[in-house]
Amino acid sequence: MPKTEMGNYSLQDLVLVGVKWELSETPPPFRKENLELKTESLDNNKSQISKLSATEAAAAPVTPVVNASDALDAARAAAENANSFEELCAVIESCDHPLKSFAKTIRPQISNLKSQITIITDSPSGDDDDAGRILSGAAGDLLDKMLSAIGLSREIATIVPLVFWRPAGGRTPTREELDLCRPYVDRAIELSGPKVVLTLGVLAAAEIANAKLPAQHGEIFQLSECSVIPIFHPNYLLLKPDAKKPVWDILQKMQNLLQTCEK
Repeated sequence: MPKTEMGNYSLQDLVLVGVKWELSETPPPFRKENLELKTESLDNNKSQISKLSATEAAAAPVTPVVNASDALDAARAAAENANSFEELCAVIESCDHPLKSFAKTIRPQISNLKSQITIITDSPSGDDDDAGRILSGAAGDLLDKMLSAIGLSREIATIVPLVFWRPAGGRTPTREELDLCRPYVDRAIELSGPKVVLTLGVLAAAEIANAKLPAQHGEIFQLSECSVIPIFHPNYLLLKPDAKKPVWDILQKMQNLLQTCEK
């Protein structure tokens, strides 16, 4: 077979290293029908891929996108329609809140009777998750002693956390998480009808009274028809025992305020 020279190599040499022409040493002639056949095959493959993608998309679970504004409107409506503490607890437990997937539900510690004092704390702790009760453990024990010192107890107080589920790792709740719980917190205060709202810690002071600790510790703020008094959280007092003295002074002031309201 004659060789066609390509530099120092012939087509026969190229065949030996893997380059092979069909039946001859010259390239096959261009045939239009071959191009049309390959184009048709490519179109068929694209069609099959498109059908497969559409099928997979239809079968894949779709995660619903929850609009934050809609969720907040729903929370406000649900809280407004709760006419008792039982109804309020029910709507809290059934609400769609992002924190519910991370932690256990903490029911607001509220009584069926109106109370003179409502206590607002931050978010549940690990002890609270285990006990199923807000302000448990060492912090709860200290709070009980603080209330007992001025003739009160948690049994006659309304205790409500800013969020009802513990954020993962005990982190600070996000703005969205706080906002979605706020309608229920506000409704709990309304149903309780307290004379005094006692906020525990930095976050509760900022959210309820727009107050800053420690600068405004113990100051009295007005919220509708009740007074709001921000104090340090019991957890802080466990770490900083020296702060107990100013807290004791404020508790006495609160006791006098409650006694004045009774007259």
